[in-house]
Amino acid sequence: MTLTKFIGIGISHTRQVFQRIYDILKEESLDAVTIEQRINTYTSWHELLSRKDLVLIRLEGEGELVGAYEAGILYALENGIPLFFVDGSHKEGNYNGDLEASTSINLTQATIEEKLLEHLIVYNGNIVVPNAFYVKNENGQVHHVNPTSSDMQIMPRNIFTSDAINSLGRKFGFHSLAHIGGIGHFEAVGIRLQSPEFIPLQDLVEAGIKGYHNVG
Repeated sequence: MTLTKFIGIGISHTRQVFQRIYDILKEESLDAVTIEQRINTYTSWHELLSRKDLVLIRLEGEGELVGAYEAGILYALENGIPLFFVDGSHKEGNYNGDLEASTSINLTQATIEEKLLEHLIVYNGNIVVPNAFYVKNENGQVHHVNPTSSDMQIMPRNIFTSDAINSLGRKFGFHSLAHIGGIGHFEAVGIRLQSPEFIPLQDLVEAGIKGYHNVG
């Protein structure tokens, strides 16, 4: 079953939009929220989810430069709806995503911690997801890796994200879902204005009704 309604929310990553996005989510009355983050890279947003402190999440969202993801996290926790991190790529490289984990781990119900020194993310005590920014070399030593610009290309990520969202719609039968991500995933901006292979994320999502908010 595909989604009945998909709502895209595009952000510039440079503007405070916490309250605006929170209000959009409330107005749309959603069944699920997805965010442009990798499930297998431990971030400050994983940390907020691990604490599930609604007052802290609002304060963080209002105090951050952007606050977009905090708005999604707060809305999902307050309303008890599923939240998923769905960024990544099917390509081999330092931005390779885990589609199964992205579409199986509801972050509003999971317990989350980063286990040092192995740099593992643990969900519900029994689902272990490697932190993709840390890898072991042939000697078993853990070291940090950063994705390259090639790893971070928009179209492979749009394909991965849309595959995840479409899978969530089929797997859980969600009626409506909103995705929060960079404007460049939804619109041809910058160099992508001249890139014939670019397809907006919303065009790859299977849904009867599609809406889009450019919050800048």
